[in-house]
Amino acid sequence: KKERVKIIETLKKTGLPLEIEVRRKLMKLGISKIHQSRYFVKNQYGDVSRDTDAIGELIFKTFEHKNTREYFALCLQLQLIVEIKKMKQSKICFYEVENEKPENFPFVFPNFLWINNLGYGGGHKLLSEVNQEIGNFKIAKSISYLQYPQSKSKNNDTLEYEDKGNSPIFDIANDLILACEYHHKKSISWITKPDHFKYNGLFPMLVTEAELVQVTVDDNKINLKPAEYFFYLLPCRDLDLVPITAKEHYYIPILIINHKKLDKSIELIKKISNNLYNECKTKIET
Repeated sequence: KKERVKIIETLKKTGLPLEIEVRRKLMKLGISKIHQSRYFVKNQYGDVSRDTDAIGELIFKTFEHKNTREYFALCLQLQLIVEIKKMKQSKICFYEVENEKPENFPFVFPNFLWINNLGYGGGHKLLSEVNQEIGNFKIAKSISYLQYPQSKSKNNDTLEYEDKGNSPIFDIANDLILACEYHHKKSISWITKPDHFKYNGLFPMLVTEAELVQVTVDDNKINLKPAEYFFYLLPCRDLDLVPITAKEHYYIPILIINHKKLDKSIELIKKISNNLYNECKTKIET
């Protein structure tokens, strides 16, 4: 019995129970074909394998247009690329965007839209247009990651600012972009016929137990407000490791979610997906 207790207590400290919980929730929310996967990145030693905690499919639909003169097919595939991080006893504080109007940001979500077999394509929408289509949401470029000390020698009631050159959230977001690039190229590799087109879209997400807090600063006064999810705008053009696909757009939005509010964010993603579905259907019909 003592050994069983030790095993259970040790497993609780890992991220696996949260990963299993999140994958089950995604299934209940209608996301299909959920599985773990791997992706590969290159460094000075060759290809390095990394894990993707969950990949799930939102839509896989082929639209066909044919008449006596022409034929072509458009395949729409939308997937979630999910990192699941425990980060218990932590707080992710995000700050309102300064000096620029958020609605003017070029906003591509899902990412890596690829429309024909000649190269990468797709466009962007202003946040103002996206807001009109799917409702208002929060965005941030600046993040502070706060964590209670793990060491027993320290006062466990004191929050510490965690920043070793980069925020852990910045590093996770960067890994998500690399995973998206790998799975995107893999997804479109079968397109070889000139009359077949692929509309591929990936939604990068970080799901965590950390508490999400919106921070506003007015006249040196700091105000805090709890949040369910927000978009972290990762500045891709300044990153050497980020592939050229992502650098077509200055910011890549990463959806960061508290695991207890997963249903709200999936509802948002489904709205975006349905809009893309209707756009593809209209293109084929016209």
